[in-house]
Amino acid sequence: MSMQGDFSQSLSRIKVLGIGLVLFFMLLTSESLVAAFPTIEIELGLNKTQTGAIYSSYLVGYLLSALFIVPLSDKLGTKPIMLFSVLISVICHLIFPAIYSSILLSVFVRSLAGAGLAASYMCGLRLIAQSVEKNYRGFAVGIFVTAQYMGHSFSLAFSGVLMSYFYWTDAYYILAFLAIFSFPLLFILTKNISSRDDASELAGKSSIIIALKNLIIRNISLSYSLHALILYAVRSWLPYFIFGMLLLHGISEDFSSDFSSIAAGLILIFGGFGPIAAGMVSDFFGRSNTIMAISLASIFSCLILGWFDGVPIAVKFVVLLIFSLCISGSSPIYSTVINETKGRHRLGDAIAAQASIGLFGGLLGPIILGLFFDNFKPEFGWPISFSFIAILSIIVFVLMLQVKSFQKHELRSSSG
Repeated sequence: MSMQGDFSQSLSRIKVLGIGLVLFFMLLTSESLVAAFPTIEIELGLNKTQTGAIYSSYLVGYLLSALFIVPLSDKLGTKPIMLFSVLISVICHLIFPAIYSSILLSVFVRSLAGAGLAASYMCGLRLIAQSVEKNYRGFAVGIFVTAQYMGHSFSLAFSGVLMSYFYWTDAYYILAFLAIFSFPLLFILTKNISSRDDASELAGKSSIIIALKNLIIRNISLSYSLHALILYAVRSWLPYFIFGMLLLHGISEDFSSDFSSIAAGLILIFGGFGPIAAGMVSDFFGRSNTIMAISLASIFSCLILGWFDGVPIAVKFVVLLIFSLCISGSSPIYSTVINETKGRHRLGDAIAAQASIGLFGGLLGPIILGLFFDNFKPEFGWPISFSFIAILSIIVFVLMLQVKSFQKHELRSSSG
């Protein structure tokens, strides 16, 4: 029996939602560090570039995992790798509050946690993408990706609330213990699922380079890299932006400090519905068309947020909500295209190419914005940052135009 047949029989809709819930629980501590940045900067005497580097160490682990662990899913199957990765992530977050004062140890532990996230997330995407029909694939993957965004977003919101009552390490521990539930839940949900690949999936030499020779995989991976750069940059510095925005509009510093993380979390929670909506839209209007439309909306959002200080604060919050939908919405579409693209490559290698190249951008995002803030006055830092994000969105638009043109050419060739 083929792998897809096995998946179709063993993975119900309830299990799809359940595996998304696993990711949600696992990520409850993912943004606690962001909420604690102001305290950690003062306590350890760090500048914004250094804190951005600590945050990005999470993505270093993600990148290495994508290169060396995710491709193993072709040989070992997605289930054992996903179980092991979730366990590693949970353990690392339980350790982090005890060792954060050592920069080297905190970078190492966060790197391991990032590796756990990469393997569990990418294997989960593969599991779900191959379990549903193409007409509903974007929506199904969107549900899983939304669980990821909700995990990140609720992490920031919960951390902000808890840190209003507890010291940040205590708040981190509370969420880390809740995250433990992710492992037994995944074990129960996948107990009767076999995710080993059949022989046809293992044909040919394993190589990310071979996968990248395919124009669609190459452009999707590059676009995903720019998407990740924008996403992680905004996710890590959004509380800082809201804090400055509130001060600009005359809100007190104490209230702005307490409210900024909570507001950022709520905005990202709203944006978490973007993957479901965009995935469903892409099922009807096409993957490339949907990503290009999202890119255009992002460009206009950046112009308003970066250059129009006189806009009422309520309007800015509305634009932030739209922008949050944009930066999250395209993620499941990229993953769906990778899973749908056929060629002379192994699927595990194509997924690894997307994850490794994609998260290289995510690794740079927080650092680049941190450099902007450290080297430019506050009144210039955000206009430059949003202009930078708008330029990246334009590049994504062009890359997707190429993908759309290539797909049309292939369709004509096959029909001719």
